[in-house]
Amino acid sequence: MSGYNPYENMLNTLDVAAEKLGYSRSDYEVLRHPERELKVAVPLQLDNGEVRVYE
Repeated sequence: MSGYNPYENMLNTLDVAAEKLGYSRSDYEVLRHPERELKVAVPLQLDNGEVRVYE
């Protein structure tokens, strides 16, 4: 992947939506900071036997 970051993409989308909806700065700041997040790591064995971990 060439630097694609889903979280940054979501923040950019949120920026546009909050502006169009006329959200106050305080409401907008609450939405920008998630209360919880789920992180996972998936180890995969490749055809050549190498193991890579994707997060």
